[in-house]
Amino acid sequence: MTKYTAGEKAHCPHCGTVVLFAEGDSISLVQTQKGFKTSMDWVQCPNCDGVILTLIASHWIGDFLKTDSEQVVWPLKSQRPAVSSDVPEHIKSDYEEAALVLGLSAKASAALSRRCLQAVLVEAGGASSKSDLAHQIEEVRPRLPSAVGDALDYVRVVGNFAAHTQKSVNTGAIIDVECGEAEWNLDVLDMLFDHFYVKPAEIERRKCKLNEKLVDAGKQPMK
Repeated sequence: MTKYTAGEKAHCPHCGTVVLFAEGDSISLVQTQKGFKTSMDWVQCPNCDGVILTLIASHWIGDFLKTDSEQVVWPLKSQRPAVSSDVPEHIKSDYEEAALVLGLSAKASAALSRRCLQAVLVEAGGASSKSDLAHQIEEVRPRLPSAVGDALDYVRVVGNFAAHTQKSVNTGAIIDVECGEAEWNLDVLDMLFDHFYVKPAEIERRKCKLNEKLVDAGKQPMK
């Protein structure tokens, strides 16, 4: 997760500009006698004046304050890169929602990303719509570049589908996830988007430009 701290550079989640956050502070919300502390850190974007709020849970170990968790609570946006417009809208929508709730509920995020994976494998990868997710992964994997195929297969490994068959059979089920499973699903979707949608679309756009030059030169366009 991106950390927004005064004196550090980062993409502003409001305007998307890389800025040096020069203004900010930390407000202590709760500090218990047992040494646990909850605080709200804020910084302001010098480009758009947008404020970023981060909720931080920590505890004292002697004189050292150890951070237990951090969560950006405003603006409520995904910390992942934007999805290309080349990705079909219904798939993009599931991905963006899975990314948005990742920090709030890994279970919900994984359910959405598994459904998104299934849609990509069936619609773009040619997997059978009647198979479960585990078998769809096995179907499509041999047709992918080795690095992408291996990453896809790790979805089964990380998710431990053999022990939790609901994840494969009922991809929208809100059930327990293994450590790192929800985020790994999104990482693999990024790779699949690039392979199935972004690169082919980019090649098609380049071919169209080349054909325009060929036609202008009185030559036959590429098919």
